Amino acid sequence: MTSIREPAVAPPSTGGGAFASPGVALPMPRRLPRAPRYSAICLAVLFCLLPGRSAAQEPPDTVPPADTAAVDSLAVAADSLAPVPDSLAADSLLAADSLLAADSLLAADSLVAADSLLADSLFVQLFPELPDPSRGGWATGVWEWDREALLGNQALSLAQLLDQIPGTIALRGGDFGTPNIVTAFGGGGGRVRLYIDGFEMVPLRAGAPDLAQVGLAGFQRVRVRRSTDGLRVELTSLEVDDPRPYSLVEVGTGDLQTNMLRATFSHPSSLGGSLAFTLDRLDTEGTGRREPGATTGGWLRYSRHLGSRLSLRGELRRISASRPSALYTPAQHGRNDWNLRARANLLDGVTAEIFTGRSSATAPADEANPDSAVASLSRGQTGIRLAAEHAFGESAGVWTTGRWASMGGDAWPERTMEVAGGVHTFLGGVEGDWSRERWLGEDLSLRSLRAWTAPLLGLSFFGETRDGATGVPFRLFDPRDTIPEIPRLAGPPVSFTTERSSTRVGAQFAWRGLSLGGARIELEQDRLTPFGFPMDSAGVVQEGGRRSGIEASARVPLYFNGLYAGVSYQVWDKDAPDWRYLPEESWNGQLGYHRTFLATENFEIWTEIGVEGREPMVVPFPAPEDPGDELPGEAAPEGEMNAPGFLTVPYHQSWYFRLQLRVLTFHLFVLTENFTAERELQDFPDRFLPGGRSIYGMKWTLWN
Repeated sequence: MTSIREPAVAPPSTGGGAFASPGVALPMPRRLPRAPRYSAICLAVLFCLLPGRSAAQEPPDTVPPADTAAVDSLAVAADSLAPVPDSLAADSLLAADSLLAADSLLAADSLVAADSLLADSLFVQLFPELPDPSRGGWATGVWEWDREALLGNQALSLAQLLDQIPGTIALRGGDFGTPNIVTAFGGGGGRVRLYIDGFEMVPLRAGAPDLAQVGLAGFQRVRVRRSTDGLRVELTSLEVDDPRPYSLVEVGTGDLQTNMLRATFSHPSSLGGSLAFTLDRLDTEGTGRREPGATTGGWLRYSRHLGSRLSLRGELRRISASRPSALYTPAQHGRNDWNLRARANLLDGVTAEIFTGRSSATAPADEANPDSAVASLSRGQTGIRLAAEHAFGESAGVWTTGRWASMGGDAWPERTMEVAGGVHTFLGGVEGDWSRERWLGEDLSLRSLRAWTAPLLGLSFFGETRDGATGVPFRLFDPRDTIPEIPRLAGPPVSFTTERSSTRVGAQFAWRGLSLGGARIELEQDRLTPFGFPMDSAGVVQEGGRRSGIEASARVPLYFNGLYAGVSYQVWDKDAPDWRYLPEESWNGQLGYHRTFLATENFEIWTEIGVEGREPMVVPFPAPEDPGDELPGEAAPEGEMNAPGFLTVPYHQSWYFRLQLRVLTFHLFVLTENFTAERELQDFPDRFLPGGRSIYGMKWTLWN
């Protein structure tokens, strides 16, 4: 499978036909010598791969074509006109004409009725869609995977998927089951937001949602906006526009006793509405087979349609994670989310929604360590959403979206409001958004503006500017504070705010599959916060400042059809103070091949070999005392803060290999991570990542 590439949405692979030939048996003796036996098996497998109809995946039509039925009826009527005696010719011909007319009318009526029943049985009413019409691609910082692209991707977790976006930095507390997050442009607490169908997955024990507690099962679209202000991840649940029940099974196994199971089922007509549910399980023995971890979860959803414009939906999500008790307290952690919503198509191109829900987290007490009990946390939200778009022909259009929500819970905004809109023409386009959140009685606003030009001889220009303040849930220790440090997880969480302004301008060239892009980035922020996860909750707030950098991206088609090379690179000024989670250089390069075969395009290959890496990275932990016994962050006699020194994690470079084969709707995949077996890979001090792992498995889509 290839990593993210332009265009952002991978082209859908086409199905159809089948690869089995039912009803054919090969006569074979009870026992054959070894060589003939293997030859017979190979011939049998080859014969099964010959094109033929497969009722398991493409059931035959139950209604004969209209023309065939009409011709058969007329033929029967004509056969009934046998020669008769002359004395009876007139009456017989009259009777025959009557029979012919009756048969023809009966055949026509039967066909109309059959077509009506077939049309009714094929009609599937979908939950109204609230689209995001904003422009995607590297220039605007938007990456998107649709259902086919997700099937063609070997990512085992949401964090692995987001880590494929150029310029992102993965922060992992270990192997699967441990907390993890993905950031960009040095973002910290409060600068990664996650939404599932517009319902925010609010962080419950840190300054950002734990990506280990979000499975990949049951999604048809993942859309990520990597702005200079942070990451906004939007997940869209599966909607099947087919009258048949839909099933998707994904299983895999590999080194370190790693096992993966993702199962999705959707029925378009069940209990008077539509029903869907998923199961998601990922477990491993972890680094050195000494750090077992697992995540287990799923969701259940029921939808009811009231007329052609209004639909109701209820959904329950639950996931739990277990991680090494020697590294994390508590060792088990769970999350529950439920929501109810009503969505309607008010007018053509205008959709509105009302929603309410609640998120909660609990962690059982460890009998061997009674002090490990963590109080349960709960946050609710109720709000409305609106989306409208209108096209003026094929080259121009306008759109707008809005969201308002009343929130609940400690260290979280009381209210939030978002408005976005854009216009595009044959000359280019402009988009902007504005948001306001009320934190502890203070209104905080964020503003952004994006613009781009239409390609001229393949060359286009773009720019983005953002500024404003945001809140950071869960107070962390700031050495400048006069208030003593609040014990973490011991009392009610509180919050504070940070301010950032940023710009990104650049150009992109695209021609015949070739894509080249470059941009300059300017960042300014008052202070830099950790995320507040267990692996960095002991970190301190770092002094901010200004940073400037350059990023570049290229995708080059090579000589053979389907063969390509891609690279992304980001570098930051080296003379400025280091920011945590912002290495001076990061890169990702790959050589890949993607192509479909046969006239039916029922055979497809993705393969890729590549490397990702970064320079040593600062983390928000003060370095040991210097020889002068001056503590980092200690106030100087003049009242100014001494610049604290911070720890760094080592240079990181990991090679990977990905392969996936598709035959109709059956996928086989192989994923190898860190195949050079680097042993010192870590995103946090002493939280080592696996020293190499290979996983293989299958994905199979089934209908009816």
